[in-house]
Amino acid sequence: MNNIERRDFLRYGAASAAFSMLGTRLASAAPKRGRPQKLIVIFGRGGNDSLNTFIPHGDADYANYRSAAGLGGSTIAIAPTQSIAMPTTSYVRAHPALQPIVDRMNLGRGAVLGRVGNDDCKRSHFTEMRIIETGRPGSLATLLSEGWGARFVDGLGLTTDLKGVSHTTRGQRLLFSQQPDAQMPAINRIYDDAGVFLYNIPPSGLTVAQLEGAGTQGWRGHGVDTLTNLGAQSNFTQVSGASYFASRDVLAPPGLPVLTHDAARFPRTGPEVTGSTNAALAAVGPFNLGMNLLAQLEESMHVLKNTDAVVCGLDLGAFDTHGNQLTDQERLLAYLAHGMASCDELAQLDTAADYMILFVTEFGRTVRSNGNNGTDHGVGTAYIALGDRIRAGVYNMTDPALPLNGYGQHWKPLRDSFVNPTQPTNLDYNAVYPASDFRVVFVEILAGMFGLSNTQLEAVFPGLNAAIAANPALFARLGFVV
Repeated sequence: MNNIERRDFLRYGAASAAFSMLGTRLASAAPKRGRPQKLIVIFGRGGNDSLNTFIPHGDADYANYRSAAGLGGSTIAIAPTQSIAMPTTSYVRAHPALQPIVDRMNLGRGAVLGRVGNDDCKRSHFTEMRIIETGRPGSLATLLSEGWGARFVDGLGLTTDLKGVSHTTRGQRLLFSQQPDAQMPAINRIYDDAGVFLYNIPPSGLTVAQLEGAGTQGWRGHGVDTLTNLGAQSNFTQVSGASYFASRDVLAPPGLPVLTHDAARFPRTGPEVTGSTNAALAAVGPFNLGMNLLAQLEESMHVLKNTDAVVCGLDLGAFDTHGNQLTDQERLLAYLAHGMASCDELAQLDTAADYMILFVTEFGRTVRSNGNNGTDHGVGTAYIALGDRIRAGVYNMTDPALPLNGYGQHWKPLRDSFVNPTQPTNLDYNAVYPASDFRVVFVEILAGMFGLSNTQLEAVFPGLNAAIAANPALFARLGFVV
């Protein structure tokens, strides 16, 4: 039994009647409303430090492990007076940059999904990103290539000419498909900063044969050598075959209405960048590479509202905070919180559809500071969900002294996460243990919002039922989707 120790399994075994296996509970799941369901997935690449995002001040070891003592004078602890109180818990407080997220939670529209991750995490960025995006753990040689988002959309049987959009410069494996008619283009931007439409500009130097060639047919996103040197004005990465032209026609005005820029929710006060800069973003405060995120989030909401597309994927990088963590993470979280809250405000105004805005990351970071004003690669982390179908609250991070509340397991004290007494050399060392497999979050969204059956869920996440049977404690339902 990996990571979840036997004593924990027995401890929660008494609650098994309340937590039947996830596969069984999802059999009757279906959308509770007839209107369209929309999903935005933001991938925080680099491994966000969950312990400084949602801070377990109720655990005395938090300050001990993150203080300057014995660590070369560096500290990454956030004092209780600097953090923000959260609804439903006094044990955990939010990072000061997350006030917009807490505000949405106070409106009943936000959930913190703590201690989520891959139970067999190898702490490799590229391996774990691929696992999170494709939906099945395993060895590098057996990992899937196609994204779970692509299989999910394909399983819906949509006939629309646009099923989803990957808003990144590199494409996202989440929406990486092997189906020739996947119709999920990878686009950096639809509009430039001046509001000029970009997507109908032909890719620079490319022929129709290159767009429709057998070597690229059905694959879109990163990894296509012939499409890596596009002109800056086109802002494409790759789509192939007829789906390129179908998607272009849907997105090009008058198919897609012209975007009216909302400068308050998605301010553009500096250049978009791919690395850290000091371009001021007055409406947010801290500043970093989030200019891309804000622009892409605005366009994602525009696409989802005005087309039949059901999913958009975005990236926010630089969470690999081995050093300078307090400053860098604050900047990133400020952009994230502002962008997610702005999307949720628009979602609340749109009564024609239900939205979910989800933030994920490949793993958390070490419990203890690395002595270099940062942390190293960990295991369990925290996801954030905002939207119309949320049961607000903090999940998997409750006070250990409190009884089970029906939404998963207790917060596990950090001292037990820091040293696994039965496996002191295991990769679990110095890391938060996952209480919930990362697939639990995705499955609850796809079942609760989109009504996917057990058979469809197994197709989206191959091996899901076997994983549930092997370790049911990790797949106890969180219950954050209504």
